[in-house]
Amino acid sequence: GVTVQSVGECFSGLFAASSYSLRNVEMDLVGNGRSDFSGYGAAVVGTGQGTTLELDGVNITNSGVVRAGVVARDGANVIVKNSEIQTGDGQLPIDYVPTVDTEQMRSAPWMLGLSGNARAVNVLGTGTKASFINSSVASEGWGVLSTDSCVAPTLAAINTQLSINGGDGYGSYACGGATQHFLGC
Repeated sequence: GVTVQSVGECFSGLFAASSYSLRNVEMDLVGNGRSDFSGYGAAVVGTGQGTTLELDGVNITNSGVVRAGVVARDGANVIVKNSEIQTGDGQLPIDYVPTVDTEQMRSAPWMLGLSGNARAVNVLGTGTKASFINSSVASEGWGVLSTDSCVAPTLAAINTQLSINGGDGYGSYACGGATQHFLGC
């Protein structure tokens, strides 16, 4: 029953490095993040082997460059149920030079032919898991569900609406030997 609002850069709403449950929470973060590879600026980050992060009835509305809704990394298991996640693009810094260097990347890589600068979900690291059940996940561009810089992650969406709202992007991106399941989406 908590509301988290932020207008400013690089604020993360929840960073969980141990098992945690979050229920009936509203998150509204406006302003640029720094990296969706680390989770710096994401609404929710679950990280570490042995971490199970459960989100139930969570409404995330983010707007800003690399201002991800959910980042799962480094072996965590993130479970999202009955929730809504929406990310919108922000204004890139005037001096930003497009790159695929993950420490500096703040927009969709040009060679993919996509637009946008905020992914809704990014799954990273070895053996990381993320599941979306009876939820809605949307991004303005770039991507909705992504596995990136990872080894053997598992990503599942069950009875979940996945959408790109306005830009050019993907519903799901798989790399690193990812296993992905889409049931009733």
